[in-house]
Amino acid sequence: MKFLNEKEAKEWLTKRGITADKNFNNDSLKKEFKNNITYLIPKDTGKKTALARIIADIINENEDGCYLITDFGIYPSCDNRDIFNAYRATIGESRQLIDIPCHIFTAGELKELECLIALTLFFYYDSILVESPQSSISLFKFSHDEYVSVYTRDDKKFYKFKELLEKFGLVTV
Repeated sequence: MKFLNEKEAKEWLTKRGITADKNFNNDSLKKEFKNNITYLIPKDTGKKTALARIIADIINENEDGCYLITDFGIYPSCDNRDIFNAYRATIGESRQLIDIPCHIFTAGELKELECLIALTLFFYYDSILVESPQSSISLFKFSHDEYVSVYTRDDKKFYKFKELLEKFGLVTV
């Protein structure tokens, strides 16, 4: 896994045709992606773990993918940065999250991605997950407000994601 600062992450995203604003607000994402849907994230920790696994499993990474944490520490009582930093250290990153918020992963690192997604769901961090390649790029936006939005430019992928997430039991907002 590679780790990038915010500027490097923006360059990585721009090379793949994502020019959304810094906060990846839903209105700017809807302009970039023709297909989108938003689901409530389950409150149960076990279901959050399972959701992280399902999303990591549906990623089809033949190229690098990106997991960018866009905000954290929103609810201090729910945050445990020590656990998060300890996990990042096990995958090779010892610098602070505020300095290095981006994780570039390959197909061989989807288990690590699953763990990162789960931890961000547990701690109510905001994040985005970008699946390449550019021609059929997809983006998942996780919010501390307990929703996940799915954006894609590819109709087939959109309906595949929608079917899997709804089979899991996610409810649209």
